[in-house]
Amino acid sequence: MAPLIDTDNRALEVLDAAGIPYRIVESVQSQSQPSKPQKPQESEYILLDREHQNGNYSEVDLLVPFKITHLSESWTACTTPTLLAKEQGYMPTIRQHVDLLTLIKSGEAFDEYGNKIDSKRLQSLFNEITELRDPWRAEWLDAKFGGGTINYHSIKQDGSVKEITEILGDYLIQDKCPGISLDSWLKTANSHGLPTENTEDGSLYYWSPRNGSVAWFVAYSLWTVLCNNRYDAERSSTLGVRVTRKK
Repeated sequence: MAPLIDTDNRALEVLDAAGIPYRIVESVQSQSQPSKPQKPQESEYILLDREHQNGNYSEVDLLVPFKITHLSESWTACTTPTLLAKEQGYMPTIRQHVDLLTLIKSGEAFDEYGNKIDSKRLQSLFNEITELRDPWRAEWLDAKFGGGTINYHSIKQDGSVKEITEILGDYLIQDKCPGISLDSWLKTANSHGLPTENTEDGSLYYWSPRNGSVAWFVAYSLWTVLCNNRYDAERSSTLGVRVTRKK
């Protein structure tokens, strides 16, 4: 096959004069259509890195989801060892819940892709967790109480967990119904995430730990509650877990 060459009218006249046969092939350059910009993938997680975690609850950066799952399951059915075995996840501790709320409230949070999360989306999540409105929204937290003790799970560097039992120490012993200040609780929470005597009064209902009870956080139209007197077999269609994962 003869090669294809680019030419002009003058060259064609020379070829005609010399009696050299040729064939004109019209080249239509395809103009590539610009690709439509892809819509950025919406993030599903908030990065709770070690810098924003207090205490020794995790040796790794964590990804905390925007959404709660495992609705209608009891605390026992979705404890950290169970979640870890089934889906490489963890139930957040009370302290991690405090750290998450503090991070969201700051408006300076990043997603699992390293992108800064829009402040309006963060505010919407903060409201979803804490705002006085229907419907009822509640989530289990990784804390089980004994006689003056707290049991929870610490996440190790390799993603495995260690069960920890500690003395409760300095915390607000009496119930406040109402209440304690949400903002003050976030600032004055102890190493376990519980309010202290320094936590100011406010509208957040607080039930202190009971022997054999577990923790949850709930908000609806009448109350926002940090509740440490529920029992691990309880269930509700609006009560679930914010399954946290290792980054």
